[in-house]
Amino acid sequence: MRDGYNRDSRQNVRRPSDAEEHASAIINEGEPGTKKVSATTDIMARILIIDDDRMVLNMLRQVLESVDHTVVEAPNGEVAMRLWREQPADLIITDILMPEKDGLEVIRELRRECPTVKVIALSGGSRKVHFDALDVAKRFGAVSTLEKPFELKTLLTSVDTVLNTNP
Repeated sequence: MRDGYNRDSRQNVRRPSDAEEHASAIINEGEPGTKKVSATTDIMARILIIDDDRMVLNMLRQVLESVDHTVVEAPNGEVAMRLWREQPADLIITDILMPEKDGLEVIRELRRECPTVKVIALSGGSRKVHFDALDVAKRFGAVSTLEKPFELKTLLTSVDTVLNTNP
């Protein structure tokens, strides 16, 4: 190998960096080297993720950090609002159904305090509560919504789109 190219194959193939391999493995669920998703934005943002599911927080953190965003985590809306007031984020990604303060309350509170805040709402439980929580989140001010489970490439596309949208 020389200059990042594998000379053992018939074609010159650029080897991905460790960060690219890591993101690829996460995005493609174990198929490193076949990167299908990349961040198209040049904006490296501070992103606040709010979710009461530790596994979801970890997965979102890994994916977003793999494309060079700074990630702050909160397990519920109460903690998230405290963190946001201490240091506002460029983007908030929030689950809807959570204990203490749910995502809908967070979106409304954020909109009152900062009407230009960018929010992506996530939910997988709205079918259980007999109303479309993501539709309500959109009406409360979420710029984008994603229903769980979602593809990680869809998340990254949504993040790029929202970050590149003028308030």
